[in-house]
Amino acid sequence: MLTAQNVISRADDYKPNDYGTAEKLEALASLDRRIISEIINARGGSCAPAAAIEDGADLPLIAASRPDLYFYRLLCAIDLHNGDLTRYNNDRALFNEEYESFRNEYNRTHPAGNVKLRY
Repeated sequence: MLTAQNVISRADDYKPNDYGTAEKLEALASLDRRIISEIINARGGSCAPAAAIEDGADLPLIAASRPDLYFYRLLCAIDLHNGDLTRYNNDRALFNEEYESFRNEYNRTHPAGNVKLRY
């Protein structure tokens, strides 16, 4: 199971930083909330975050099949915190590619439920 601690450890090994654990957990939790809001609930599903941020780094992540999605999100947060906009933009492009890939895969494998169509 992919947990927040796994992703944080990977990001810290890849890019040593002074970005706090609480901020990293918040970045991961905000991504989970975004996935729930924009992808899962938008398709007519219902999902709630598995745990609150205060529950710690054992927080299970929703898109467990996509660890790079969370990894690139953390790298973006770290680069923005450090003021390194060039690396932020590069990591953001990688994150956006992973996010769109996850969204497309989810939409292919989960048919829309009772979603009201807007014309």
